Amino acid sequence: KKPTLKKPQAKKNKATITWNKLKRKTKAQKKTWKQIKQIEVQWSTDPNFPKDFTNKKTIGKRKTKTNITGLQRKTTYFVRVRYSDGNGGYSQWSKVKRFRTK
Repeated sequence: KKPTLKKPQAKKNKATITWNKLKRKTKAQKKTWKQIKQIEVQWSTDPNFPKDFTNKKTIGKRKTKTNITGLQRKTTYFVRVRYSDGNGGYSQWSKVKRFRTK
């Protein structure tokens, strides 16, 4: 299951990235939640996310938002999120969202 990313809130040189919590109503969803250990957030100035232009941040699974700092002003960025089990297993990436710093 991939995360659902909300529209990023951008400021001068930082942005707040928010995503929805994983639902845990069924047994399968609860099992999936137990396997997730962390969340990986990637941002880039290129929508294809090449290694040279990509930054990433890894955070705990209970968080639903994070701040990205050190961004350039008046620049368009692309961001995506995925779940990780901490052992090299990953979910699919969320849809890519675009934002522009002020």
